[in-house]
Amino acid sequence: MSQMPLSFCYAVLSGGKSSRMGRDKSLLSVGGQSIVERVVGDIQGFTAAQEQLYLCSGGKRYSQLDSENLIYLDDYLADYQGPLSALAAVFQSVALNPKFDYQWVFTFPTDSLLLPSETFSLLQQAIEKNPEAQMVYLSGERDHPLHAAYRVDIAEALVSYLADDHRAVMKFVQQLDYKRVQIPNHWQAYLNFNTEVGFKKAVEAYNQAN
Repeated sequence: MSQMPLSFCYAVLSGGKSSRMGRDKSLLSVGGQSIVERVVGDIQGFTAAQEQLYLCSGGKRYSQLDSENLIYLDDYLADYQGPLSALAAVFQSVALNPKFDYQWVFTFPTDSLLLPSETFSLLQQAIEKNPEAQMVYLSGERDHPLHAAYRVDIAEALVSYLADDHRAVMKFVQQLDYKRVQIPNHWQAYLNFNTEVGFKKAVEAYNQAN
């Protein structure tokens, strides 16, 4: 019996406080574009009409973005309490929208130079190879659970986790049936950054690799 085609939406995670960076990481410039523009524009370049794009921005709005097929979401919990609160807001929006019957949410952070079009197929293939998985994510020298895909039916478990005053992403992931997706070695240098120095090094590594 052939598998049913996957039904999914996308969530861009840009609501962080960027406290170590000292300014909004989403607005850092790469090749003349802000990171959030790169990520959102990249998704809009390959998404289908029925695949909703959510921007979890913690109340921030970006006037430079193309609003086509884009829905801003505030976090599930008030007073920014981490990316799981943003993911819970996506699950809530999906549940309240009967127009689409999404099975998966693909998440893409804005503290990375990797583009969604580079990572999407890896995550999708992992889901297809592991149909029992509740979550798949990129991993290399470190785990990167925000470069990931989460099954929508874990929403109740996530809300319960948040209600118990837990916020750590990996502790939640460890409760799930998850699969790691090994990344190419050269991605390590620009997969994530949190400081000005780290960002500059990531840009240098990205430019050398591309």
